[in-house]
Amino acid sequence: MKIAISMLALLPIFVLTACTNNSKTISSKSKIESKPTPVLQTDRYTIVELDDPIHKYVLDQIINISLPKNLNLTVKDGMEYALKQSGYSLCTNSDINVLYESTLPKVQYKMGPILLNDALHVMAGPAWNLDVNDVEREICFHLKKGYSRKQQPISSVKQEPQFETYQAPPQMIETKELKNVETKGGKK
Repeated sequence: MKIAISMLALLPIFVLTACTNNSKTISSKSKIESKPTPVLQTDRYTIVELDDPIHKYVLDQIINISLPKNLNLTVKDGMEYALKQSGYSLCTNSDINVLYESTLPKVQYKMGPILLNDALHVMAGPAWNLDVNDVEREICFHLKKGYSRKQQPISSVKQEPQFETYQAPPQMIETKELKNVETKGGKK
């Protein structure tokens, strides 16, 4: 009973504190505007949200890469696999064959979820910049400033062995040919 009386005594205090409003009103100038998400009704009960324009750029798509670990793939193989359904292709340039012919690290055989653009950067490595030609839908790479290709020392460049040749004077060649012709024809 004492609890009920004390609760009744505290009730007006609770009511008075609950009715006070300490929140500030938001002025009409600072209204938050939200754009409705565009939707498309594809069926009677199916509505599909259309993507934002930011997701329409192909290289910003999220992909998963899973390559067979039992193959020895090059960086070019990995990049071509990543670009397979994007509509983009790798450019052909002799300067980037150093990159393309490099072995793809096994840790990069499985990546994702990752942006396609980021996957290409990871495969190329920190020394390469990615160039995108959206007109021809081509992906190319060039070395960043401060990096240079390894030059082969002159001694390690393969050269074809040079043989010394000796040619007999023309007179000796003619006489041998004549002797061979005479023996074949039955004359000695």
